[in-house]
This record gives sequence, structure tokens and C-alpha cells, in this order.
Amino acid sequence: MHFQHLCNTYLQSLQETRANTLATQELSLHGVLKTFLEQSATCLGHTTLTLTHEPRQLDIGRPDFIAMDGLLPVGYIEAEKFGIDLDNLTGHAKEQNARFIDNLDNFILTNFVAFHLYTEGELRASASLSPAEEVDALKTLLNRFFGAGALNITTPEVLATHLARRTRELQIQIATAVADEESTLFRM
Repeated sequence: MHFQHLCNTYLQSLQETRANTLATQELSLHGVLKTFLEQSATCLGHTTLTLTHEPRQLDIGRPDFIAMDGLLPVGYIEAEKFGIDLDNLTGHAKEQNARFIDNLDNFILTNFVAFHLYTEGELRASASLSPAEEVDALKTLLNRFFGAGALNITTPEVLATHLARRTRELQIQIATAVADEESTLFRM
């Protein structure tokens, strides 16, 4: 399926969902976003990638999605309210996303139409489905996100920075798993 067609179908599905008077500006749209991301991954050749909605809670919060390639996490995605200005978040959303950006190696923040890709704590790419001319930029952004497993190590400093961030991410995941296991044991 052609990427432009995927984007058109996604925008139409968003519009249809939002037209329902009972729909919320965020949670009601998660299924539409998940379908779009899964279809995009397949379209871009990342056929072993899977997405989980509402993955296990991390110490730093719970991103809306985790992208996995087999048992390896590829990245995380957080969706805020439809159309909200991603550069001017406030309150809980601002604090939570700052934690995600600081602690997750490969992270997308989206408002369902605009997408920001953060790697190693830095904004690396932004794209939007509106205007339509940015579809190629979104394709590049998603391809970069889905293909994040490959690391280009050019210096010892790049390696050290990458390993430090991955160690911090693994510590968060292990601490979360241990806490979940302990809470399960205490309930027995």
C-alpha cells in the first residue's frame, strides 16, 4: 500500500472518529493511530515490528505505545489531545513528556496530525499531515523511528552516551518489573 494512501485513510478515519459526539480528543483516537502506525511500519518494510497500546507502566510514566521488534523495544509513542500545540504543552503533559524525552532513546510525541521525533533527548525531526506536502517528511520520520535499532557508532563518546542512555532505560524497565512482581506477591 502506498504511504500517501495510508495517510489519506488515516486522516479520514480520524475525521470520522472525531465526528462522533461521544468521542474524546485523545483516547478515542488511539485505535486509529495504532492502525496507521502498524500499516506504516509494514509499508516501510519493518514487517517484524509490533505495537502495544498501554504497555506496562515505567517508573517515568506510561507512554501510550511501545514499538517492539521481537523482544527488543524500538521506541515509544505518546499521543496528546488532537491538534494541541506540541511545542507549548503545560502541566502534567509537559512534565510527563519531558521525562520521556530525557529517558527514552527513541520517542515520538504526536497530536495525531503533527509528529516530533526525539532521539537521545534531542528533537531530531518534525513532520505533519497538514499541509499534505509534509507527507514525505512524515514517511522519513517514521522510517527513522521504526529503524532505530541500527546505531552508527563513530566515536567512543557516541558509544558511551548511547550505552549510558540504554542502561538508564533498562534500569527503569527492570525496576518497574520488580515493583510489579513485588506488588503481585504482596497481594497473595
